Amino acid sequence: MATTASTPLDPPVSSEAAPSKEKLPATWHLASGAASGAASVLILQPLDLIKTRVQQEPSKTVASTSRIAATAGGGGAAVLQGEAVQATRAQIARAKIWSTTKDVVRADGVRGLWRGTVPTLYRNVPGVSLYFLSLSRLRDFVGKSSLFRPKGAPTNSPGGKIKLTPIGDLLVGSTARTAVGFVLTPFTLLKTISESTLSIPSSATTSRPSTFTALRTLYSTGGLRSLWRGAVPTALRDAPGAGLFIVFYERGRRILGVSGDKGKGAVGGGLAGASASLASTLLTTPFDVLKTRRQLFPQQYTSLWSSIALVYRRSGLRGFWEGGGLRVVRKAGSAGIGWAVYEAVVVGLGEKRMKSQREKALARSGGG
Repeated sequence: MATTASTPLDPPVSSEAAPSKEKLPATWHLASGAASGAASVLILQPLDLIKTRVQQEPSKTVASTSRIAATAGGGGAAVLQGEAVQATRAQIARAKIWSTTKDVVRADGVRGLWRGTVPTLYRNVPGVSLYFLSLSRLRDFVGKSSLFRPKGAPTNSPGGKIKLTPIGDLLVGSTARTAVGFVLTPFTLLKTISESTLSIPSSATTSRPSTFTALRTLYSTGGLRSLWRGAVPTALRDAPGAGLFIVFYERGRRILGVSGDKGKGAVGGGLAGASASLASTLLTTPFDVLKTRRQLFPQQYTSLWSSIALVYRRSGLRGFWEGGGLRVVRKAGSAGIGWAVYEAVVVGLGEKRMKSQREKALARSGGG
């Protein structure tokens, strides 16, 4: 069965698919986004929580190093300085992954690894839904310009899916992700605080405030602007990260030869999504670190540039990749789950249903 060229935003469609101007309703994109967002959160939330804990300010490590180094004197200075560095590395190692996981389980039980799930769901379910819908609609809009279409590519292709150049893919991906991310920044802030060792003041009747009570508390203490703290590093993380992801995803799907017929694109879409996420996540981890520090410690990390200087002064270049390994694993898993579900829902169910409806309509009209 011949297939048409696929795009990075929408699943590839067979030559038997809908007419060129027929598109899936927005509800299919929203539903697939909601399903994929919820699935990735429920499965991968522990990795996100541990990543946030690891990215928290390593103030104890720095202070300990300074005290040990300050006591070094005479001929033993070099030895003590070396011991200080080793102590610092040991403390950093203890603060990471396994020790952090054990600390969480010891304090809150296994259930504690899913702390922050509710605000994450508030962010991811509508966020991923709007992201997938925005990708589809922006592709149609940007594809009208010949500047963002490969030479000779039509403005309409089967299913209404338009092929874009890498620059077009970059523009569409970064715009959609940044816009949606900015709107949902308050939930991102609450998610980060919930996952950390910090806490939001609660009432006398509850030990932990609900999501919207916590948002009201943050608003009452810092005003509307405080709910969007960390928005700049978040945008700097999301814009290039999402844009590069779409470019890599497109190339990955072509290499894997993803076919959307009967939902078979789910596996290939998942593999392409996970692979694309690896590259884009590694490149944008420094901005994720800045976002976390800015949201957790706004008194110390007062602006983007001061945050960059403070991270470098306290941890060196290595500090910008705190929690990078965990973030790569989580993002790759999230992208794999998200795009597999998207491919399965939109292609395996949505377009298959549209095809069935067309065949029934044709049979009723006496055609075929």
